[in-house]
Amino acid sequence: MPRPLMSIPVLVLSCATAFAQAPAGKPAGARTATRQTLVEFEMMTWPEVKAAIEAGKTTALFYTGGTEQRGPQNVNGGHTLMGREIVRTIALRLGNAIAMPVLPYTPNNASAQLPGTIGLTPELLGAILERVTEQAMTTGFKNVVLMGDHGGGQPQTYADVARKVDAKYAPEGRHVYFCDEVYAKAQGDFDKWLHEHGYPSSSRRRCCISVETRDGSARS
Repeated sequence: MPRPLMSIPVLVLSCATAFAQAPAGKPAGARTATRQTLVEFEMMTWPEVKAAIEAGKTTALFYTGGTEQRGPQNVNGGHTLMGREIVRTIALRLGNAIAMPVLPYTPNNASAQLPGTIGLTPELLGAILERVTEQAMTTGFKNVVLMGDHGGGQPQTYADVARKVDAKYAPEGRHVYFCDEVYAKAQGDFDKWLHEHGYPSSSRRRCCISVETRDGSARS
């Protein structure tokens, strides 16, 4: 009877040995490279953030996603999911920036007919952007860039916040910018490509998808 109990310490010891030996099989540089590519603020510890800023990553990138119905073919968090990859890629390519957590809510209104949307008002979005920008400055960043995965009237909110907070910190040599090209220019370039290749514009295609969700037929 005591034999099964004796096997437990042996199993624990075997697992401990296995876990202890596993990392040794990886090249020493592999772990270092992984840490060097860490640019997501929410995945870093405070010592890592402090070290990154001291090493020159003094630009904070704020990207807003969104939670909204996007037709029967796309998930409600599509804007946020895309935003995470976009802002991370921008941070990696810049080399001097950190991607801040993506805001999953933007101006919009919920609907019982097309459930999936949870939105803010433009005023609330502006207040949130101003607050997180101020917090980034307090953290030690020298530059803050505001970006969003939306068009419509939202860009004005980003621009107003950037202008207001930049005026406060510019005398100190620190700045806040609104980058609209990450969305508007990308959409424009895509629509140009569609037109050149004989396809309808992306806005027209979105309209058709929206109509399909209401009555089951596509109309242009």
